[in-house]
Amino acid sequence: MYILNEIPVKTTNNFNINNIKVDLDIPTNLDNNKFITKNVDDISVTYSKITNFKTNIGLDLESALNIDINIEKSVLEPIEFTYIFDDDNLADNININCSEGVSANLIFKYASNTDNKNFHHLKQVINLDNNSNVTISVINLLNKNSVSLIASESNVSDYAVLNQYLFDIGGNIKIDNYESKTGKYAESYLKNIYLGNSNDIIDMNYHYLNIGNNSITNIESQGVLNDKASKNFRGTIDFISGCSKSVGKENENCVLLSDSCKSRSVPLLLCGEEDVEGAHSVSSGKIDSDKLFYITSRGISEDNAKKMIIMSNFNKIIDGINNEDISQEILSILDKNI
Repeated sequence: MYILNEIPVKTTNNFNINNIKVDLDIPTNLDNNKFITKNVDDISVTYSKITNFKTNIGLDLESALNIDINIEKSVLEPIEFTYIFDDDNLADNININCSEGVSANLIFKYASNTDNKNFHHLKQVINLDNNSNVTISVINLLNKNSVSLIASESNVSDYAVLNQYLFDIGGNIKIDNYESKTGKYAESYLKNIYLGNSNDIIDMNYHYLNIGNNSITNIESQGVLNDKASKNFRGTIDFISGCSKSVGKENENCVLLSDSCKSRSVPLLLCGEEDVEGAHSVSSGKIDSDKLFYITSRGISEDNAKKMIIMSNFNKIIDGINNEDISQEILSILDKNI
């Protein structure tokens, strides 16, 4: 039994949300390299193997594949890294360093080619220099027998903008941990879609720190649970002393399609500075009956009406990935699984 994903500031133990306790079968041989890349000619990419792989999730592994990505000039086309699992497993440590003033869009996609149980643990360390503007998307499309752990640590320097998208669709166990430190006049955004069916376990722990003055942080999470799926959401906006005139917001919306699924959420605002703006909101429940009635009264079936309402929440996030082929793939998979 592993105890993972500890919340930054603990709540009462009665809520059972300070961490997650989960049984994991950790495989060996986790440093495979089967990445298919696209549009990497204008960046520097190097591969190596490392030992003592650790992340904020709290799981220590003996080895991992290390990927260093250095972006020194703006890249117009989306930079893509795709890993297709067969009967293999992967731990990948990806370091992304962006020079001053660059713009780039990076997409990391992980999918299964068979129904074999796969294990994947991703760590991304993102460093944005001043005035850079970068979008990074992680897409989990593993099969329903698999384990997916995704951790991100980002440092967003002054006047830089980081947009992160997480599409946590595949896998039976999904554990995510995102931490972002945002400098003065910098902006850091996380937009997440999650999907839980059957007995899926979903655990999210997001910690966004406003470090510099006039910084902006924002967490937007949209999800749906069905059957006996369970979800924990921990979202922390942290205003550090010296971040005056900063803004931090978080919103999580979870649609419940079954009486047997479980949704628990803890939104936190931590404040060490006076002149700031913080806001959080959480909603969890079944689809609004008035919306459902309105749509079904137009001759649309109840199932299709529910799907329309859910997809309307997802579309505004999917549109931000800025890649038509991948957007359509995500939409198709969601359509089949909702």
